[in-house]
Amino acid sequence: MTLTLTKQKRFSCILCLPLMAFLLSACNPAKRLQSDELLLDRNIIVQNGSDLNESEITSIVKQRTNVYSLTAFRLRLHVYNMGNPKRIERVNKRLNARLDRKNEKRKLINENRIKQREIDSIAGEKVKRLRLKKMKQKRKCLGEIFQSAGEAPKILDSTLNQKTNNQIRLYMYKKGYFEAEVRDSIVSRDNRATVFYVIDANIPYTIHSYKHEIEKNDHGVIHKYIDAIEKESLIHLGDRFDMDLLDEERERITTALRDSGFHFFNKEYIYYQYDTTESRGKIDLYMDIYNIKSKDPIADTIILTPHKRYTIGSIDLYTNFDSRIQNPSYEKLNYNNLDFYYQNRLNIKPKVLDKRMDYRPGEFYNHSDVESAFKRLSNLGLFKIIHMDFELDTDTENENQLRSVVELEPSKTKTFTMESDGTRTGEALGVEGSVILANKNLFKKAIIGEISLTGGLEAQKTIVQTDQNDASNDLSGIASAFNTVEISPRTSLIIPSYLFKFTHLLDYHTNPHTEIATSYNFQMRPDFTRNIFSFTGSTIINEDPGHILRFDWPEFSLINIYNESPDFLDRINGLNDQFLAASYQDHIISAARVSYEFTNQRLNQLRNNFYAKSTLEQAGNLLRWGFERSNATPNEQGAYEIFNTQFAQYVKSTVDVRYYRNFKKSQFVYRVYAGVGVPLENYSNALPFQKAFYGGGANGIRAWKARTLGPGAYLDSTRAFDKTGDMRFEVNAEVRFDVIDWIEGALFADAGNIWLVNEDSLRTNGHFNWKRSVPKEIALGGGIGLRMDLDFFLIRFDFALPLYNPAIADNSRWIFGKSNEDIELFFKPQLVLGIGYPF
Repeated sequence: MTLTLTKQKRFSCILCLPLMAFLLSACNPAKRLQSDELLLDRNIIVQNGSDLNESEITSIVKQRTNVYSLTAFRLRLHVYNMGNPKRIERVNKRLNARLDRKNEKRKLINENRIKQREIDSIAGEKVKRLRLKKMKQKRKCLGEIFQSAGEAPKILDSTLNQKTNNQIRLYMYKKGYFEAEVRDSIVSRDNRATVFYVIDANIPYTIHSYKHEIEKNDHGVIHKYIDAIEKESLIHLGDRFDMDLLDEERERITTALRDSGFHFFNKEYIYYQYDTTESRGKIDLYMDIYNIKSKDPIADTIILTPHKRYTIGSIDLYTNFDSRIQNPSYEKLNYNNLDFYYQNRLNIKPKVLDKRMDYRPGEFYNHSDVESAFKRLSNLGLFKIIHMDFELDTDTENENQLRSVVELEPSKTKTFTMESDGTRTGEALGVEGSVILANKNLFKKAIIGEISLTGGLEAQKTIVQTDQNDASNDLSGIASAFNTVEISPRTSLIIPSYLFKFTHLLDYHTNPHTEIATSYNFQMRPDFTRNIFSFTGSTIINEDPGHILRFDWPEFSLINIYNESPDFLDRINGLNDQFLAASYQDHIISAARVSYEFTNQRLNQLRNNFYAKSTLEQAGNLLRWGFERSNATPNEQGAYEIFNTQFAQYVKSTVDVRYYRNFKKSQFVYRVYAGVGVPLENYSNALPFQKAFYGGGANGIRAWKARTLGPGAYLDSTRAFDKTGDMRFEVNAEVRFDVIDWIEGALFADAGNIWLVNEDSLRTNGHFNWKRSVPKEIALGGGIGLRMDLDFFLIRFDFALPLYNPAIADNSRWIFGKSNEDIELFFKPQLVLGIGYPF
């Protein structure tokens, strides 16, 4: 392809050359250094004879380089260098002189006021309130603002190199390289220094033998339990010696023993000894356990006692414990071998707490069961403090028996809140407010009851609106007037257990809860008015924050559309489009779905994260089967109706997978989304509008506005916001990096499209076909972004440009070489405003 430039473009390029040269010259990271200083450019680890984790070794290095926002660009350092020290000194000298003059005047004014006050006091006049002027504080000049927002250059300090060598040598020793040697060398050029840390690992020491020394001393019965778990040991003969692995083995043994009744055991009782005298490169490893040390108060000697295995004697639960009350009086109730203590009245049914106590009287102490019980009690949300303690039971002669004391300090159960928030539905921004009345302990069964009323305004794009007459200025509708009113009352119950349990296999799950809700939603939009009546129920199984399994019962939703605008009806009728018309018919949805969500994200941990969510949904299939078996009469379209309203029938599935690769000051995010929905007999023309897929928008392919992309290679000359489909595929990649403390930058690329399942004569090439659609109908866009983290929410600006548009002719879908007119029509840049990250 040959690219040609007009005179105007050539002139612009000529003007850009000196600007680019200036920017490149200004990007010298070492330009603020003295002649005898070196900027630490790189720390490079060279391993000879070992293949240990380089990132772990790098974390040991005492002196770090400046933060790289991207591969080889130190943005914060360049921001710091924008502050010229000489100019800062001159400006501060001028500012300080001006500040001194102002403060001197204020000082004189204050002195005069104090003298006048003294005169008035002596004269017996009424003394007025003394008002003194505050001294002005110096403000930062522009250069100092750059320096505080940026990062000062890391100047090489060679004295830290030897400390790093010693730390690396110690690390190698812990990893089994007892004879490792470490040296450093510095290579400098143009005021920059690269430090090489060269590691000669030499021979690694491997485990020749591993023995337990426990039976040689009197350790009671503990050695039997250690021998029983020996098969799961992390230490194997022939493995390289690793102190970190030994520590993991101590943790494993401690966990197993504490789950077997050894309540007072901890990993500090386990110790290792090793011998390397037999053969070079071989190590004999021995593991032993200290007995419990105690002092004999009479003989003033140390007594060594073997570790004991304990059972649980009694469990005392204080249901409304209050640490502020001294010497409270409690009433006692025994339920299922648990003793409940309460003041005045019992605030929760004993059965609710009993079901969450995973350890029982008479059982051996099991620390995992204790942690599970603590977690399940916390999940009730009724207690602000939960304290669980175990002490020797002095009420029995059995020395190996524990008494469990559980103190539950309740939180407020009844709340009334008023909230306001910014909203985003697809690409439409808005505001909403809500009033919520909640009770977290209905019927004393930890059932959460909630009644809410929500009202909101949104700037929605209408169906008859097109990209040509869109007045939103590419800011996702924020500049357009709020044209949609929404009012929604809702009632809900959250039950901390199964409502229906059809198999005992569900007993395995420790944290299920059931949600039931009914709501009415009134929407007054420019195109139409819509009423949605719905009843929903779901069962959520949340074993831990990383795994969520959700079953949504067959919901019932009645969607009623009326008061259509003339323009809306003209567009629907004028197009004679059954697909579009079906999306806006009155209908009933009776859908059931199951979804599974997994994530290994942990707060404040620097690690690579994975997120996945899959859903499977069906609607109307059982209803259709029931009508057919009952020989009911369908309507003229062959569809069955409930309350004179056609119900939807479809099957839909989605998969959303994300991978987050985290670095210290940057993050790479990759996402793949795929979904397909098949409309079936009773509503065969299209998926319901709220269940259909669409492309583009602030959280999808950002180079296209929401509902303007696709389906497939279909070209709509009006570019209306009504594009939906039955299939969606999308791939996203984004690099996020710190600019300053509360501002992030981003580079991103989005690819994908939507398609129809069935061929549609009004949407040419809109249906999916392997040979035609992949990869030729995959739209591609890219751009840059800015994110402002305001703690309570994140504001996002993304500038996106379409690079490949599948809606135009096959041989001219790329943006390269296009005229200004073609760019305006098919490759128009988008400025997207969003709240929160796109994914």
